[in-house]
Amino acid sequence: MAVILLNAALAFAQEQQAEKAVEALAAFLPERATVIRDGVRREVPATSLVPGDVLVVEEGERISTDARLLSGGVPRATRSR
Repeated sequence: MAVILLNAALAFAQEQQAEKAVEALAAFLPERATVIRDGVRREVPATSLVPGDVLVVEEGERISTDARLLSGGVPRATRSR
């Protein structure tokens, strides 16, 4: 009986930790994203991103999706010589 109660307490504690982790991740995600759709640059809600959107990402921005890097580089002013 003690083992069952201990197991239930540990499972409850792990569930609480998992919920807190999910909430922390959700708070980190941006609400909006800059995309190029139909050749036009626009800002859209991050929840409306779809496959085929081209994300425009600036240095230091957070992204809210899996993505494939099409191009990028270090600005000339910050390149080491």
